[in-house]
Amino acid sequence: MNVAPQQSSPSDHLLGDDLLSLLIESATNHALVTLDGDGLITRWNAGAARIFGYRAREIIGHSFARFYRPAERAAGKPAQSLAEALARGRYEGEDIRVRKDGSEFPAEIVIYPLRRKSGELIGFAQIARDITNRVELERASAASAAKSRLLAQLGHEFRTPLNAIIGFSEAMQQRIYGDLGHPRYASYIDDIHASGLHLLRLVESVLDLVRVDTDKVVPALQPVNVAEIVAYVMRVTKQKAEARGIGLISSSSGDFAAFEADDRMIRQCLINLVDNALKYSPAGTRVTISAERKGSWLSLGVADQGRGIAKDEIACAMEPFRQLGDDAKERRDGVGLGLALVKSFCEAHGGTLVIESELGRGTRVSARFPYPRAGAAAE
Repeated sequence: MNVAPQQSSPSDHLLGDDLLSLLIESATNHALVTLDGDGLITRWNAGAARIFGYRAREIIGHSFARFYRPAERAAGKPAQSLAEALARGRYEGEDIRVRKDGSEFPAEIVIYPLRRKSGELIGFAQIARDITNRVELERASAASAAKSRLLAQLGHEFRTPLNAIIGFSEAMQQRIYGDLGHPRYASYIDDIHASGLHLLRLVESVLDLVRVDTDKVVPALQPVNVAEIVAYVMRVTKQKAEARGIGLISSSSGDFAAFEADDRMIRQCLINLVDNALKYSPAGTRVTISAERKGSWLSLGVADQGRGIAKDEIACAMEPFRQLGDDAKERRDGVGLGLALVKSFCEAHGGTLVIESELGRGTRVSARFPYPRAGAAAE
C-alpha cells in the first residue's frame, strides 16, 4: 500500500526558536524586548515599537534605562530591576515608562533573566504592557465610589435637620400652641414647610441615585394599580400645573390588572416625568399623562407642548445633574435628577426610558416596563 506524501506548508518548517521568533515579532499588544547582561537592547518586536514609539534600528544597542524617568535613572532604578530579577528569578511590577516623544504611561512590567543550560547569564527578557485604560477605569471607579459615599453621607446628614424643620413648621401651621401673632408669619411658615419638603425630596432623589450606582436598588415587586397611580399623580401635581397656567389631562388604554412592579418607584417615575414637563412648558399649553399597554410592555408616558429638545441633547437630558438650556436663565428649578432617576428605575425593572422630541413641537417621555412584571419576556 503506497501512501502519498503530504504537502507541507511553510509553517510546518517553523520549529523551536523560529516559531518563537515569529510569535515574538508579530505580537502587538505587548512589548517583548531582550537585553544583554548590561541592559542593552538586543531584540525589539512590533508591540515594543507601537507602545514605546521607537523603530528597531533606532533603539537596538541602546540601554533600556531610557524608558525610565530621569529621577529614576539617577537613582539607579534600572539596575535595581535587573538585580531583583537575578535574585528572585523575575522582576514584576507596575511602573511609569517613557515613550520616544517624552510622554509617560503606566505599564505592567515583567523581567526574566535568560541563562544557558549551564546556568551562565546571557541577558534578560522584558515584557511590558500599556495599562493606561485599566488605570483610568480604576481611577474613575474609585472617584465614583468616593462620590457615592459622600452623597450618601450628606444625604443622611441632611435628613435629620430637614425632618425637624418640616415637623416644627407643621406644628406651627396647625397652631398647636396657639396663634402665631402677625398674619404674615403664617405665610412664612407655609414657605418654610414647602421648602423643607422640596429639599427632602431632593435628598431622597440623591440617595436613590447612590443606591442605583452601588447596585443596592432592587424593585420590591407587588401588584400595582396603574389607574390609581395616574389619579394620584394628577392630584399631587394639579396645584403646580394651575399655578403655571398649564392644563393637565390623562388617558389610558389596555388592561393593566396583572402589572407587578415596585409601587414607590412607579409613582416616583410618573411624578418626575410630570414635574419635568411642567418645568419646561409655557402657560396656555397642555401636559398629558398616559398609560398604554402594548403586548408585553406597559408604557407610562408624559407629553408636553414645550420648546422641545434637540436630537443631540436627548442623551444628555438623562444624565444626572444635567439641565438643558442655552444659559442659566433658561434653566428651571431643580438640579437635574428627575430623568436620570426615572431611567435608573426603569432599568432596574428591566425596562427603558424613551424620549421623543422635536424643537418647537414639544416632548414625549415614555417609561416602559415589562408586563406583567420585571423579567417577563418582552415582544
